[in-house]
This record gives sequence, structure tokens and C-alpha cells, in this order.
Amino acid sequence: MEEQKALGADVDDDMIRTVKSSLMGPLAGIGDSLIQATVLPLLTTIAISLTGTGPYSPLGVIAFIIATPILLWVYARFLFNKGYELGKDAITMLMGSAIENIKVAVQLFGIVIIGALSASYVKLTTPLQFAASADADPVVLQSIIDGVFPNVLSLLLVVGCWYLVAKKGVSVTKMIFGLMAAVLVLGLVGIL
Repeated sequence: MEEQKALGADVDDDMIRTVKSSLMGPLAGIGDSLIQATVLPLLTTIAISLTGTGPYSPLGVIAFIIATPILLWVYARFLFNKGYELGKDAITMLMGSAIENIKVAVQLFGIVIIGALSASYVKLTTPLQFAASADADPVVLQSIIDGVFPNVLSLLLVVGCWYLVAKKGVSVTKMIFGLMAAVLVLGLVGIL
């Protein structure tokens, strides 16, 4: 519309401002979901895994520093060119059923990433052991749990935290402090 106005077409300034204001939120939401909530955490996770745990490697930091601007540039350039090429049709395309498909795909991708992060980084085990008698070998509870369902304690912790935050309205800050208190108490008692 701005290009047409610059070329001499009769386009109202108010209409240009209204379209910009109306589209800013929905289109920024797509970009934020794709980049800030999905791609950058994924790049960060890959960079952290490249850094290693033993003698730390600078490879992860270097990969993140190089990959992030390249990815953002390609992403911005692609969207700028597509927006320019499609013009008004882009708005119609994004506001139709395609926006719902994009939204569902981004949400699904985000859930997969969060699930992968949870499975990789949340580790909850118990050192509890029981013996039938004083001279018998103790049975470690964690080995029995892992034999039935490996990492079920970690899964229950993640699902429990999600339930409290999403369904019961517990704030994330309260959840973090609650987890810290629970880990401290259960650790001192010897359950965790």
C-alpha cells in the first residue's frame, strides 16, 4: 500500500496506519513463537550439548554465536521478501485457515521441544532401600522403579508441575520456590 501510494495511487494514510496496527500483533505472535519460543531455545540446547560436561569446549558458544545471526537473517529476509511478493494476498492467506495450521504446527513443535528438554534434563531419583532382615542385601527402590518404568519419577515431576501451573493457577515463581523447599526437605530426610 505504501509503494502504491508512493507511485501516485489514491491510498488513504489512515488505512495504511490501520492495517499496520491491526497486523502487528498477529504477525509478531507468529515470529515470536517461531524464533524466541522455539528456535532460539533449540539452538541454545544444541550449543549447551556441544559445550560438554568434562573439559568444557568453546564449540557450543562459537556455534551459537555463528548460527543465531545467520538464522535470524535468513528468517527475516525470507519473510520480508514473501511479504513484499504476496502483498495483500499474504494478509488473506495468513488470516484464513492457514494461520490455524501454522499455529497448531508451532504449538506441536514447541511441545516436542519441551518434552525433549524435560526428558534430557530433569532427573529425579530416590536412594531409598529396604532389607528383609539385618543381614540381607538391601533392595534399592530406584532399581525396581527403573525396571518397571524408567524415569517415571522425572515424568511425574514434570507432569505435576505442569498440572499445578496450567490447571491450578500456581505461579511459576511459587513453583520454583516450592520445588526448592521440597528438594531441600526431602534431601535432608533421605528420600531424594
